[in-house]
Amino acid sequence: MADKLPVQTEQYKGKPMLKLPMGTDGRWFFSFGISKARKILEYLPEIQTFVNQHGSNPNGKTKE
Repeated sequence: MADKLPVQTEQYKGKPMLKLPMGTDGRWFFSFGISKARKILEYLPEIQTFVNQHGSNPNGKTKE
């Protein structure tokens, strides 16, 4: 696995946001705040199971 790009933080309307880089060049980000971060942590095992079951397609799209 290639090295991960660094995570960034910023403020949006005075609230902290976490920015996760998407792709390999760091031009695009997936951003969320504290409430969503807490929910992600709460459901991390289910998220891991989902990735394990459906993550074999590298572009993340389901085949139809």
